[in-house]
Amino acid sequence: MRTNHKEYGIPYNFNLFEDDYVYPLKMNWELRTEKQAEKYFKKLSKTLESDYKLNYYVGETYDTLKDFMNTSKRVIKDMPNNQALFEELNDYINYYRKMEQKNKHLQVEIRRLENKNEELQTENRMLHNFLNVMLQTIKKFFNKLLHIRSEKDKDNVVEEITSYHGLGYYNDRDLHDIADDTPREEEINSYIYEQNYGIDKDYDDRDIDI
Repeated sequence: MRTNHKEYGIPYNFNLFEDDYVYPLKMNWELRTEKQAEKYFKKLSKTLESDYKLNYYVGETYDTLKDFMNTSKRVIKDMPNNQALFEELNDYINYYRKMEQKNKHLQVEIRRLENKNEELQTENRMLHNFLNVMLQTIKKFFNKLLHIRSEKDKDNVVEEITSYHGLGYYNDRDLHDIADDTPREEEINSYIYEQNYGIDKDYDDRDIDI
């Protein structure tokens, strides 16, 4: 009280409370424990009886404030650890957000590539169908060449269609159609037989000299 009066000009005696008639209620500034104050209140209430209605208020005691200060000190002491944990969690959250954003970009890229792949597959099917139509169309042309052209041209046709057969562009049926009723029909049939069974159909082991 002396310090507050000296440094801040607070009077030694001041009234915090007043009654219903605006009369100040004098304060007793004696230091008492909580039990002593409660005992004093009961004694005062008994003395005044019903002349005054007294209220008893329990404020924060020194022990309570001390516990609060100790708790505050522990919190302050733990603040660096808590701050480090907070920063670690914050870094993890930022990392997770970056990974999530990166994953979103990857998902967009995957969808783009899937769409591109589907476009390429569609284009490939169109090209394959176009090639198949062209190959089926020139079958008749090859057949005519085997009928009317020179032997060298016929050799070239046989070489061409057998290479297409090896690549899977022509099947056995296609080669039969091309060779049908041509001078090279037997040659082409022998090629097909050899491809399917691994031997020449004209092969005869009786021709081997022992």
